[in-house]
Amino acid sequence: MNSSAALEGGAGDFKSRKTGLMIFGVMPILLGGMCALFVPLMLRGQTLAEQAGSSQNTQTILPSILVYAILAIALVGRGVGSIMVRRWARTLLLIFSCLWLITGAITVIVTAFLMAQFMAGTASPTDDEELPSWAGSLMVALPLIFLGVIYVIMPLG
Repeated sequence: MNSSAALEGGAGDFKSRKTGLMIFGVMPILLGGMCALFVPLMLRGQTLAEQAGSSQNTQTILPSILVYAILAIALVGRGVGSIMVRRWARTLLLIFSCLWLITGAITVIVTAFLMAQFMAGTASPTDDEELPSWAGSLMVALPLIFLGVIYVIMPLG
């Protein structure tokens, strides 16, 4: 069997993944854009806090600004690489998603534990007023659902 026959036989088995790569390339670009928007938002918040008389200095938010800037660059770069169908893009997106998933799962578990501890130790403002049981459950469930979607469902996608 010659090499041209082997190539022709394998060509029918090829499945184009370009549409999926484009879709999953747009998502990191959007997330990177959101991270990039947090940088000026944090700076504006800091200037407003200083005008209001807060004693915080700018150095306290610099690590957060740096993290958001690095995330924005990394996410946009990976998204563009995925849209351009680069070999490295899929691997880096999988690595990034796995780290995101592991960190997110730990965050959701720790948050659930802390929320349960907080709700157990919370006393009502007065003895006459007590929160309904559904309100306490809602106060725990909504943040956990939000964190679950952001930190677990999205990286699984």
